[in-house]
Amino acid sequence: MNKKPHIKILILNWNGEAIIERCLDSAVNMNYDNFSIDIIDNGSEDNSIGIINQKYPNIKIHQISSNLGYSKGYNYAFDQLKNTHFEYYLLLNNDT
Repeated sequence: MNKKPHIKILILNWNGEAIIERCLDSAVNMNYDNFSIDIIDNGSEDNSIGIINQKYPNIKIHQISSNLGYSKGYNYAFDQLKNTHFEYYLLLNNDT
């Protein structure tokens, strides 16, 4: 039996309180069962991290103390994940 490849979904967030739930609801309910989601928070000052912690306890959050921007935010996450291995990475905008 061939196991489906694991997909690590990386979602960059910055003050996404108004949109993060729609994004995560869609992602966690997709028709694929071998995935995990990490949020890279770019120094949010709203309640988006509180929402994620409350509604999505299985999602890992990488909190950055300031807004590094798009590229540096994702590079931060890849640096945090350098000792792990996933077959695929999916970069997903939180407003998708």
